[in-house]
Amino acid sequence: MKTVSVRYNKIVTVITEDNRQSSVFTIKSKKSAMDFLSTLNSFEMHISSNIKRVVSNLEKLGFNVSIDETFGFDWECKLYVNR
Repeated sequence: MKTVSVRYNKIVTVITEDNRQSSVFTIKSKKSAMDFLSTLNSFEMHISSNIKRVVSNLEKLGFNVSIDETFGFDWECKLYVNR
């Protein structure tokens, strides 16, 4: 099963795991990151800034977004995103 975890900060880091193999890559442009994320069916995202804007953009792309605000510190949260 393939899992995708996204760290959304100044640089977007995408970590994919598939049958014990992992790959990590970074995306420097937020627009490129949204273009990539729009190709996925589901992923989790750790985010610490512009939370409302990112949630709004993901919803515009047709995703359902669940927010876990109990994750981490006060300024960060985890988003569970699926279609």
